Amino acid sequence: MTVMLLTAVVHLRDHKGRLVPCRNLMDNVSQVNFVTEPMSNRLKLKRKAENVPITGIGASKVFARELICVELRSRYNNYSVSVNCLIVLKITGMIPSTNVDTSSWSIPTGLQLADASFNTPDHIDMLVGMFLFFQLLKSGLRLDKNLPELRETHLGWVVAGDVGDVVPNQTYVHTATIDEVHKAIQQFWHVEELEYPSSTVTEHQEYLKQQYCDFIKEYEELGHCKEVEEDCDPPNQSRYYMPHNAILRPTSSTTKLRVVFDASAKMSPGKVSLNEALLVGGTVQNDLFTILLSFRKQNPINQIGFEF
Repeated sequence: MTVMLLTAVVHLRDHKGRLVPCRNLMDNVSQVNFVTEPMSNRLKLKRKAENVPITGIGASKVFARELICVELRSRYNNYSVSVNCLIVLKITGMIPSTNVDTSSWSIPTGLQLADASFNTPDHIDMLVGMFLFFQLLKSGLRLDKNLPELRETHLGWVVAGDVGDVVPNQTYVHTATIDEVHKAIQQFWHVEELEYPSSTVTEHQEYLKQQYCDFIKEYEELGHCKEVEEDCDPPNQSRYYMPHNAILRPTSSTTKLRVVFDASAKMSPGKVSLNEALLVGGTVQNDLFTILLSFRKQNPINQIGFEF
């Protein structure tokens, strides 16, 4: 048995205001909306960092790390809506799973089908969940006995329902729910929590603390850093926190403590790190030939006993 799922080709507005065609799946059992990574890359809209656990059939869980807000527009009228979509690599397989012969369906002429190729397997770029699902629906029309239903939506007419005895090569079940965020965070910290001994290290590391504080103070006085308050930052501004740690060299005659900054972390999946974004400077030291030539000028071979 093959069941026709509600698909519609819509327009999404990209970062330059251009309309991009997008094949959309309307799913009334999903609590959230999705867009694929390839479609998000085409739109080039500003992404927002997220960490949302998505639970599907069999309690399988994946995490969505980013979100974009897209403007969805109908191809047939002035209907438009802003939709927050979680970015995932892939939403589902081909929809439908096999070609469906519709030559005998007697679809009324003049209907503006939301997806003219609804009966041909193709990939899905976007999924809208139940909160938008029922806003899109209008009236319905039954084609014939044992045939699916035509349903009018703001995006055009969609085909949904049982096709009959067409044997598919795959069957898809779509569902997505969001776990309680606070519960997931509690589990995360429970797993990551380390067992520390009851005694503290500050009693024996006061000198290290003082050196670290002196270093940060010197950085501030040189203008390399300054204290910031998040409350004073503009809204929706991305922030990057660079971790740093102390490297101790007790045998050094000059700098016994050196602070090392780690700028290798990426701000979000698919983005570059600060290390990757920095330009590589020129070579500071002379080339090897110049160094050897200078050495030979200052130390003639016959004076230092070199033999060849």
